[in-house]
Amino acid sequence: MTNEVYSADAKDQIMHLTKNLLGFPKNESLRICELLKMNETIGYGYINAPSGMGDAMILNAIRYKDAKDNYFKHLLSWFELDFAWYDKESRQVMLWGDHDKVKDSIVELKELLENTLLAELDKERERRLERADNKEFDEFKHT
Repeated sequence: MTNEVYSADAKDQIMHLTKNLLGFPKNESLRICELLKMNETIGYGYINAPSGMGDAMILNAIRYKDAKDNYFKHLLSWFELDFAWYDKESRQVMLWGDHDKVKDSIVELKELLENTLLAELDKERERRLERADNKEFDEFKHT
């Protein structure tokens, strides 16, 4: 889902989600606030995380496996967005920026999360098959 929202509403939403940007570096907080002041409206969109994905898997995917990327700079750079947030409570990845870029990003992000989940399921399937093969091998060994 995407839409245009007033920057003041976006700022209120971002401040609420981040507890007034608590823990953000000062330069990052200022950047976000300035971006919201520059435009009257801003694009906003979100994607619900696929069921079957835990918070750690979602964060790993949107951080592009950089555990230190707490502000999703890789994601922002790749999609050319202003701000991104993952809300664990609602299990939504939320994006703010140019409306058209947000719309495009939602589609790509959905694919990224789905592909991440499929890859993890494939790995788990392979591990189970390997364990089953090892167990079967051990059973022959002891007969």
